[in-house]
Amino acid sequence: MDLKVKGVVKHDGVWYRPGDVIKDVKPEYAKRLLDSGIAEVAAEPVEQQYQAAEKATKGKGSKKSDDDGG
Repeated sequence: MDLKVKGVVKHDGVWYRPGDVIKDVKPEYAKRLLDSGIAEVAAEPVEQQYQAAEKATKGKGSKKSDDDGG
């Protein structure tokens, strides 16, 4: 199960910040994190989030001004 954390969490020796996704969490750990309210079930797989971010940022910063300076 993938979980998206709402706060700072240390899981399996790794620190996670709000919005980070912890992948493949064992059910017993997932229950503890969900019950405490510090995490929620990730709405979509991390790969889809990555692809959406790539698509959203693709081509940004490469536009040139149409202003001819005069």
